Amino acid sequence: MVATPDGQGYWEVASDGGVFNFGDASLYGSMGGKHLNAPVVGIASSQDGLGYYEVAQDGGIFNFGDAAFHGSMGGKPLNKPIVGITGDQATGGYWEVASDGGLFSFNAPFFGSPAATPLNKPVVGMAGRPTARATGKRRRTAASSTTAMPSSGGPSGRRPSTLPSWGLPAAPPSI
Repeated sequence: MVATPDGQGYWEVASDGGVFNFGDASLYGSMGGKHLNAPVVGIASSQDGLGYYEVAQDGGIFNFGDAAFHGSMGGKPLNKPIVGITGDQATGGYWEVASDGGLFSFNAPFFGSPAATPLNKPVVGMAGRPTARATGKRRRTAASSTTAMPSSGGPSGRRPSTLPSWGLPAAPPSI
């Protein structure tokens, strides 16, 4: 699920690529009913909300409306599957995140990732903070153990020893 830039609507995406729009979110197309090599696992808005990206578990990107394609991990070897996407409102690019914390940036800055860090639980998603450019903390990855890892360690560049809780469920809900 991703909100429109004005916060007056949102899109939801199903694993078959079907998109559901609510509020002022317009429908620009979807992968619903089309052959996919892997299930769709996330959706991100374009900068102006006149388009969106779908990301599949294999890293493939499908863009609709004015969402520009900047590349993908589709067709490339991954250590773990992709579990989420978020857009960079500053550049119009996007990040894909894998369950091992691997982060793949496309026309978006790379600040590091926890991919080389042993995780207690897999990463299950990613959320963007489009107005936090000055802090360098525009995205967070969420692990299924209800913790979040800052995109950087803050002003000192060090990661905190205790990670903040976001109150996420221990596992994704069964559908």
